[in-house]
Amino acid sequence: MLRIVIPLCGALLALVGSGCGQPAEPATNAVAPEADSEPVIEVDIDRVRRGSILQRIPAPASLAARRESRIGPEVRGRIDRIFVTEGDRVEAGDPLFQIDREPYELALRQAQARHERASAERRQLEADLSRARKLHGREVVSEQEIDQLETGLAVARAAVKEAREAVALTQRNLDRTLVRAPYAGSIAARLADEGTTALVQP
Repeated sequence: MLRIVIPLCGALLALVGSGCGQPAEPATNAVAPEADSEPVIEVDIDRVRRGSILQRIPAPASLAARRESRIGPEVRGRIDRIFVTEGDRVEAGDPLFQIDREPYELALRQAQARHERASAERRQLEADLSRARKLHGREVVSEQEIDQLETGLAVARAAVKEAREAVALTQRNLDRTLVRAPYAGSIAARLADEGTTALVQP
């Protein structure tokens, strides 16, 4: 509470003309107060404390971003939905816009089907080679046929590995259809709208 601060000692000095804390000498020519004198006004006081004063100085200025990025898709496709607009604040990982997922979902299903077929062919060759080795012990299957089956099995295993990598690649492309904010920031400009065919940015 700080309404009006009046040093009490100074007020007494001004009123009675004596030192602070010393009894005042009685005035020789004191005059009795008149009945119609002004009323005494009570004043709230508070202890003076040491502190700092914050002074605000308005001044024109401009803000410069610490970093600025032009966000584009890593895969090509039609923009289905945009989740932000100019001025929005985003955190790292927040979705910005969505590329049409359908072509990439179809590519993923095709890659998974090729992987399943390659795996089935590998299992069949493994079974054929196992039987051929048993028959080879009985001299029913020649050494040349064993070599051919082993070569075919090695090719089938390579095909399975290739198909597995294709599945991983198509899954990655599907995940990249949702573009997210790389770091926290504000949207400075919106450069495209829904329906625009987004091209892969270098």
